[in-house]
Amino acid sequence: ARTLSTIIGTLLAIITVQLDLPVLVTALLVSLMMIFIIGTRLSRWYIVPMGTAFLILTLQLYEEQNINAIRQLGYSRILDNILGAAIALFFGLLVPLLLMKFQKKSSNKQVS
Repeated sequence: ARTLSTIIGTLLAIITVQLDLPVLVTALLVSLMMIFIIGTRLSRWYIVPMGTAFLILTLQLYEEQNINAIRQLGYSRILDNILGAAIALFFGLLVPLLLMKFQKKSSNKQVS
């Protein structure tokens, strides 16, 4: 859920920057997102990852005029996020499961 939330924030940032909105409108969107993050920071909806991704990328990409560069950075962030989630799942779920199976087999051999 956290990965999906961050991807949504990244996509919102890309859309916001590509729309080439006036400065005041972009500032209003950033302000509203900050208020939204602050208001929901304790919720279980994973709003904060979406909001921080939106804020960071909007500020980082705001002056960029090259649409291909904007998309490339956005897609790169999405791929990095998915890769990070896959690594976390691997080391957080698969490795401990394999270690438990290995320990169980070695304890069964010692009992025999």
